[in-house]
Amino acid sequence: MRFKDTPPRRTVVTYEQIVAFINKAHELNRPELALAQALQFEGTLRQIDVIGEWLPDPERLSGTRWANGLLWQHVHDYVLVKQTTKTGQEANIDFKLYPLALAELQRVPPDQRVGPVIIDSRTRQPFKERRFQKDWRAVARAAGIPDDVKNRDSRAGGVTEGSDAGADLEHLRHHASHSSITTTARYSRKTLAKTRAVARLRVAHRQVADDQNGP
Repeated sequence: MRFKDTPPRRTVVTYEQIVAFINKAHELNRPELALAQALQFEGTLRQIDVIGEWLPDPERLSGTRWANGLLWQHVHDYVLVKQTTKTGQEANIDFKLYPLALAELQRVPPDQRVGPVIIDSRTRQPFKERRFQKDWRAVARAAGIPDDVKNRDSRAGGVTEGSDAGADLEHLRHHASHSSITTTARYSRKTLAKTRAVARLRVAHRQVADDQNGP
């Protein structure tokens, strides 16, 4: 049998919505959600590469183990180097160039920067997907973000912001760790240079938008 492909989503999260979400998350004492959201949007990262996932544990009957999420060892001097889950491409993002992500990372005390980066403050363990989505939606609604905007739209929002800012398409491909039939971007200092170029353009674009909107 053949089934018609699901049409691609057109919804994206905007920078203004991200700021509103982060502020509301802190207001509701959910800093881990603010951190996860900032990393996803600014780093154009997939949800799974930030919060990870729980998989069957082959060593324990009916047990599960956490895998594929972001570890503090992946973030050295606020520069992310991590192999992504879906494509195997390596993400290279300098979060020192991204104010939102840098601020949230710096909120975490140095002595707590061990193991998984995103920990559910209620369970003290990495999130399970459904719990993360439920908690994210609660904060999003409180922040006035429409229900048709989803956490998974964060990545598209970051890429769109970069495109609107005039970032080179090839640089954006590296920033989002997209695979290509012609180019392999793993383990390349050139990749980090490209993603830094995207970061500078995106942040500069925000300032231009703020100036146009006025006080």
